[in-house]
Amino acid sequence: MKTKFIFLTSFILFVMQIKGQEYIPLVQENRIWSTLLVTYIDCGNLITDSTYLTKYNKFEGDTTIGDFQYLKVYETENENMTDWTLKGCIREDTDKKVWYKQLELDEHLFYNFNAQVGETFETDWYILTIDSIKYIETNGILRKHIYLGDNIPGLYEVWIEGIGSTCGILYSGYIFTVGGSSHFLCMHENEQLILQNTYYNECWLISEMGDYEEKIPDVKVFMDYNRGIIIENNEHFEITFEIFNILGQQIVNKEVESECISYINNNLLKNCIYIYQIYTPAYKIKTQKFKIHHHLVG
Repeated sequence: MKTKFIFLTSFILFVMQIKGQEYIPLVQENRIWSTLLVTYIDCGNLITDSTYLTKYNKFEGDTTIGDFQYLKVYETENENMTDWTLKGCIREDTDKKVWYKQLELDEHLFYNFNAQVGETFETDWYILTIDSIKYIETNGILRKHIYLGDNIPGLYEVWIEGIGSTCGILYSGYIFTVGGSSHFLCMHENEQLILQNTYYNECWLISEMGDYEEKIPDVKVFMDYNRGIIIENNEHFEITFEIFNILGQQIVNKEVESECISYINNNLLKNCIYIYQIYTPAYKIKTQKFKIHHHLVG
């Protein structure tokens, strides 16, 4: 009985903490986001090379358009954060919805932090479904995390209250695009680091910088003539292995248990170029391009 009472008390306090937590707006000045853009290079049958480019974004300066007041959106590819270019403007309403207006284009709904589980959200690339909502402490603050991608197996994105998307502040919906991907790197507020992508040690990455330490979990993929595609998961968590054709259509979706080896028969794939991707429950961790030739992985 005492144990049940302690559990109930803790649960009530947790719920009260969530309800009492003030919403943290996304659209504010004095914040800087960095996003990593990855482009895959076709160098043969199995691509191991990619180009990396980092972009910084900030919201700064009021502007009024019609009946609404916005903050201007700026972007730079300069590591020293100079040479900012105006990209558009952004606003956040009292319903916790974020609206983005690119230059010369109409505004569109960019984030909805008031969304409920089961609701859909249309991006430039996909119609995503709100899969679940959690409250997770980030930098000492309890923040709402909205998980999207329920209706597209293996495609995951997370909106974090006051921080933005795991795909990057201006790249929500870019979970998977043929030939590239985007990833949140860092967010600073008043020059203080608020959140950093745990898979990277830096907030600025470009191909010309050479090698850098990328915190990729220990998952290996081999191409074998007899057994097909071999996925070796050496981590303590389950991963999702998927294969897409060049049109972005999913061909294979396979769960691989922790510390296990799994196989995919080459005969499932026609002669074509494919992209495989590996996911944890929240983040894309690896993407590669490969070619099937006469039912062999070349």
